[in-house]
Amino acid sequence: MSLPQPSLISGKIYKIISVADATIITLTDRPIEGSLVARRAQGGDKWTLENVATGNYLIYPTNFTQGSRLAVSKQHVEWDITQWKTRSGAEYRVWVPGGTELLIDLVDYGIGGSGNVQLFKSHDTTAQFWLVQRVVSDDL
Repeated sequence: MSLPQPSLISGKIYKIISVADATIITLTDRPIEGSLVARRAQGGDKWTLENVATGNYLIYPTNFTQGSRLAVSKQHVEWDITQWKTRSGAEYRVWVPGGTELLIDLVDYGIGGSGNVQLFKSHDTTAQFWLVQRVVSDDL
């Protein structure tokens, strides 16, 4: 069940953690740099996700399809971030905008702990739900 508005605050720093296996989306291979800034795109309800330490953004490829792996770039893309009411509380899903039905998904349901993420059609497994934890020292 979708909730009307994510409770993210634009410009604040968050860790995005997989419900399936506690993988943190880091955009780097150094866990210490694993915090992302969620920012509202100008004049809209879309979001960008930027790594605090590197300035790289989480992006999807230009010609994306189901199974496309996500990447990092100095150029941003916009995401729809939707808060959902679930059994364990409010979790989030991160969608490609425009009604594509594709969202961030852990490869192989997170089995094996690779932490690789891809775009995949919604199938409501824990590999597609994310906890968003605000980092306390997040004043930018």
